[in-house]
Amino acid sequence: MRIRIIVILNVLFHAGFFLADLPPTEHKLRHPFIDKVECFICKLVSVEMLHIYSKSSTKDCLSTLIIDFCELLQIEELSVCSSLVHQFTDEVLYVAGQLLLKPDQFCGFILPNTCGNAYDPMHSTWNVSLPNIPKPPVQESVLPQVEKTDQKIQVFCFLELTPDAPKLRVLQLTDIHYDPLYKPETNAICDDPLCCRKVQSNLRNGISSDKFEPAGFWGTPNAKCDLPLRTLENLLQHLQKNESFDYIIWTGDLPPHNIWNQSRQGQLNAYDQLVDLFAQYFPNKTIYSVVGNHESSPVDSFPPHYDNLPQNFSISWLYNSFAKSWTKWVNQSQSSTIKRWIYLNETDPDGVLAWLVEKLQEAETVGEKVHIIGHVPPTECLSQWSLNYYRIINR
Repeated sequence: MRIRIIVILNVLFHAGFFLADLPPTEHKLRHPFIDKVECFICKLVSVEMLHIYSKSSTKDCLSTLIIDFCELLQIEELSVCSSLVHQFTDEVLYVAGQLLLKPDQFCGFILPNTCGNAYDPMHSTWNVSLPNIPKPPVQESVLPQVEKTDQKIQVFCFLELTPDAPKLRVLQLTDIHYDPLYKPETNAICDDPLCCRKVQSNLRNGISSDKFEPAGFWGTPNAKCDLPLRTLENLLQHLQKNESFDYIIWTGDLPPHNIWNQSRQGQLNAYDQLVDLFAQYFPNKTIYSVVGNHESSPVDSFPPHYDNLPQNFSISWLYNSFAKSWTKWVNQSQSSTIKRWIYLNETDPDGVLAWLVEKLQEAETVGEKVHIIGHVPPTECLSQWSLNYYRIINR
């Protein structure tokens, strides 16, 4: 009974993570049972998860049961269920053994929409120290003069810069999600989380699909499909030929959405290919890049920087590669900053917010302006982290 309850919980968790990556029209489970009882099940079995962590003999059995349950509820096709479970099993079992939260806190954390935001006395009240220096008066910047012309359908804004107004032209690219397996004329309607591919399931709920929508040559809008390389190259060719920029912001999420079938090397290969592409089309441009949640494998996995963290969970494989790639655009001295970014713990992630305070104070002291770029909006982080971030910015 214990194992069967845990199976249900794990299916719910991973189905939630998995479905979060699908377009809004696809965000639905195929069985209403899950939505109604997930919070109850979560609280019921969160303590039980701790008991199985030390029983290494349960790993294979647990994986098999989760896969069976995933297929039974028609959450995904068998091949997707199996691959997804094997991607996350080791990590979930390890995390289960490290948990110190009570059931209400644990479930409130991972299922906030269903179980509410439970009070967590360990992590709810931490604050980052701010400098004991008065905030200087805010000086209004010289802004462009704007004339707006309202029309029935659109609003056109014509900008006429004042002579002294500063101007920067910046290109931002984000969520490219290039798919090396994209293939025109394949079915854009499939039962996998990602379609328009050379290899995919053409089943619907386990039954052969008679619906067919051919994948387009340049891409397939409004479908569960990512971007072919030719489209990205065409975009970069156009930008290189027709546009000019002071610098480029590249804000992550480069790999495709095939999160059930990814490897570390595959992620790095996709990233390196796009780095080379940017270097080809923008050889003399400064590019500021950040990590997206899809860069890691498994997806969303950025383990904490603990000395006792097992090496197989370490994220250094990703950060070390990025540090090497980014030296094309940033100083060698900044590589240590790249390697430490996004390490996580329960409060200030590896001192990142404290580091931000330090750098902002340095900039303020010498009268510099700062642009902060990232992939995940601060409002989508843990609440206390977000509060601290905005305390820092408002200061």
